[in-house]
Amino acid sequence: MKYRKGIVVLLCCLLLACQPTPEQPFVVQKSSDALIEKAKFGETRLTDLPERYTAELVSKGGRLFVTVDAAVDAPNTALPVVQVRPCGIEQEQARRIGDVLFGENAHYVEDNFQRTRASLLRQAKRLEEDLLQWDKFSYRYDLEYPTKEDAERGVEELMHEAALAPVTLPAIEPPYEALPMRGTAEIPSTCIRVIAMPDEQTYSQLNVISDPKDGYVHLFYDRDDTIPVDLWVSNRDPVDETAVPSEAEAMALCDDALLRMGLGDYRYACSFTHLLIDYNVPTRELMYTYAFGDMQMTYANHETKDNANYAAPWEQSYVRFCVDADGILRFEWVSPFTYENTEVEQAALLPFSEISEIFERMVVVANDQIDHNEAFPELTQTLHITRVRLGLVSVREQNAATGLLVPAWDFLGYESADLNGKTSIYSTNELTSYLTVNAIDGSIISRARGY
Repeated sequence: MKYRKGIVVLLCCLLLACQPTPEQPFVVQKSSDALIEKAKFGETRLTDLPERYTAELVSKGGRLFVTVDAAVDAPNTALPVVQVRPCGIEQEQARRIGDVLFGENAHYVEDNFQRTRASLLRQAKRLEEDLLQWDKFSYRYDLEYPTKEDAERGVEELMHEAALAPVTLPAIEPPYEALPMRGTAEIPSTCIRVIAMPDEQTYSQLNVISDPKDGYVHLFYDRDDTIPVDLWVSNRDPVDETAVPSEAEAMALCDDALLRMGLGDYRYACSFTHLLIDYNVPTRELMYTYAFGDMQMTYANHETKDNANYAAPWEQSYVRFCVDADGILRFEWVSPFTYENTEVEQAALLPFSEISEIFERMVVVANDQIDHNEAFPELTQTLHITRVRLGLVSVREQNAATGLLVPAWDFLGYESADLNGKTSIYSTNELTSYLTVNAIDGSIISRARGY
């Protein structure tokens, strides 16, 4: 396990490292006024959609391959152009979310640095269990216990700390008052952490990081601070479906939570099963996207490749649930929006034939880092496009605090890397968009930057 994880990390670094790119992606002038005008005139329904789209592409340097065998998915109705405004997270809203996740009679504590006796004994027991299979599980403790002997001493230290630790911690009032009240004219940058203990050994936490000026607004909750939950879906380890709630059961749980949180503007978009790598915890991930009326945004794995961009991000708004056999393990609310107005009710769209031509020309440019990797000249990369989808994506408006939801095509799938006969596979939920094309003007949209 430790070896496999190291290989995955190494190859990710190789593939995503900053490298010079000789060509830049095709860009149409991105004036929001021009885009809105273009959306007003032309065909709003697509008549040239194939049931499947297939293609085989290769980059100029011959090391990036793109194989397309994808179902084409488009709504039967015309799509609008809608103006939205990003917003911060207010005190009342955060408290309401906290009450749903922690429970209304939660035992709030100052922080999770001082551990209770039961918490330390739990850590010691887990470490003892991992020591029985140290070669398999030592990667969990790389930064804490470099050797097995260090880990054995660690058990003794935890047991000693537990003998001196308090059984319970004093209750406090949760610090929601640090967030702005509803109706505050200018939303300040705010960061709070709320810690509650559902029992004497577990620390649950809710974090709110709200910086609207820099375009970064996140709320995230973890039921257990000792179980790391990420969204790195990079392995094909099978998940025992009987160990997680069914899709219908998980949707019922999450739909009810959203209603009680007051987040009815978010609707179910997709789900997939996922095995948390560090603790082999089977979970079901559910993604919800911002909606208004009968329309909603589409979901794709959030983009992390655009490290050279210094502008404030405009992240796609979504809600994420991670559900295991015991309920909600992780909750996230990213980049909330409020509806402003509808700019165009039925947007004119480019024919799919033009969209596919843009894709075939630009996917090997926009994703080509591998051709310039001189450290590992034998390394190759393949993008596997398994679904092509038309939906709504958010983009910035020029010189404004608002943005637009516009129709866009996502070319979704997963990727693999080959080095000396060994293949590694990433994004195996097949929800990574390797190119997002504006369906109105054909410009390339960065889901990380929002333009």
